[in-house]
Amino acid sequence: MKTFDISKHFSELDRSILVGENAYQKYFKHVAFVFDSFLSALEFLEHDEPFEHEILEIYARNFLQTLSLFRFKFIENINQPMLVDVTESGYPNSIELKRLQADKELADQYLSKTEKSSRLKHEILEHLIKKQTQPENLLHQTGLRLYYEQIKESYIFESFNQGELKQIESNNPEKERFLYHWATFDDVLNRPFIYILVFDFLTSIGNSDRTPVFETIKKRTVNTAPLKVIAADIDHDIASVQPKILKRIDLGPIHNHFARDEHPLTKVVQEHFGEDDFIFQFNTEIIFSKGEMSSNNFLSKGEIFQIFHVDDSNMECMERMVSSYQRYMITSHRVLQYLKTHFAEDINKLAAPPYIYKTDLNGKK
Repeated sequence: MKTFDISKHFSELDRSILVGENAYQKYFKHVAFVFDSFLSALEFLEHDEPFEHEILEIYARNFLQTLSLFRFKFIENINQPMLVDVTESGYPNSIELKRLQADKELADQYLSKTEKSSRLKHEILEHLIKKQTQPENLLHQTGLRLYYEQIKESYIFESFNQGELKQIESNNPEKERFLYHWATFDDVLNRPFIYILVFDFLTSIGNSDRTPVFETIKKRTVNTAPLKVIAADIDHDIASVQPKILKRIDLGPIHNHFARDEHPLTKVVQEHFGEDDFIFQFNTEIIFSKGEMSSNNFLSKGEIFQIFHVDDSNMECMERMVSSYQRYMITSHRVLQYLKTHFAEDINKLAAPPYIYKTDLNGKK
């Protein structure tokens, strides 16, 4: 299958697996707790627009649903090692997301060839009564069928996740203004990203079919290029679309005991704190149009292009080619006290005080 062909291009380092009793059960529980903490933090963060909280929550919950499928697949069912990414990530390897998607595509085919759950349960009961031993093969078949039944009806966070297009108010009768959001999972950085785009649509040269817009956005954001580059590419690719604001939210990395990277904050957690502690970093980048210019290029004479603002007074904005860049953090109180002493400069660069999650994985204060 294509998924396995892709995996051959990765080194042994990228095939890292977790070791230890109940390692994957602990891992999925931990990452789910991180995302639950992120959802709680959204209540306390200021957003540029009221709808932004709702958009972030949609994709965070979608990723939580994908994690629950992983948990079922690797713990309760198939019981095979899962690849864990070794970059500054903390997430399952992107190869596993592709395999999950392949499982979803094969679900109908598998279910049509296997016995119904009711029949399998009957055979299990009959085996227990007659042989008084665990029917391992039947239990495995039952688990597989339940997995494919569940994945068939479930959402999977894929490399590209198309969101919703909404028309918003515009003061120009020749233009329609839209807001569109989507999410990606970058194969190189191995982290989820959420995008929000506000653009004007020129009704005089565009038609009602928005498919080319979606296809171009997908093409330009499969990998996380600088926002100015993405916005400019969209602007040049579709004459009827004028990007006005493009925002990207980077959900990660997660620094914890499961991570396999060499980031200083990962080392802090692993060397000084317990397995339930973590540091979750996320950031936002924004690029916005500050005006328009007419092209004198022979191939695009007279076309209007956007002029995107990069804040040249801020080094990080210049390096990232964005108008605005803000960092955020979620961690425990005890980890934060350590960071204030040893990583004060990093804490001072945050756009808001770190959000302190209120309980550990076992619900204790």
